[in-house]
Amino acid sequence: MSSIRNSLIYIVDDHHPDRQLLLYELEKQCTNCHIIGFVSGSSLFSILQDTSRHRLPNLILLSLHMQGVDGPAILDFIKTNPVFRRIPVIIMAHRASPEEVMLSYDKGSTAFMNKPQSAAQAETMVAVINHYWLDVAELPMGYK
Repeated sequence: MSSIRNSLIYIVDDHHPDRQLLLYELEKQCTNCHIIGFVSGSSLFSILQDTSRHRLPNLILLSLHMQGVDGPAILDFIKTNPVFRRIPVIIMAHRASPEEVMLSYDKGSTAFMNKPQSAAQAETMVAVINHYWLDVAELPMGYK
């Protein structure tokens, strides 16, 4: 799949193996994408607070459970800020309670997905994300 148009995708996950698995699959399937991995919520905040020098991402894949600034705090920041609130944010977790899933949607998550447990699951997940979010869905002006 290489029909993706110059999309910028952020992956925010403090668990190195999970982040690397998604980075690998995205780089393999999205040859026209620019993918940036963030090791923490704090590192994402630094980039988002300097929008004059950084392009807005087309999509953010955000881990729910992280040390320090966690997924719900980042999601709340993104969705309450007029500059960022239209960016699709997919929350990901290995295990989440029904309350955590509901809270993510209440805070404005665009989708909630289980983190892949294998390379095959990551390949499928990325193919679905690519097809829907970057090929099918219409994003607001300036995000594609």
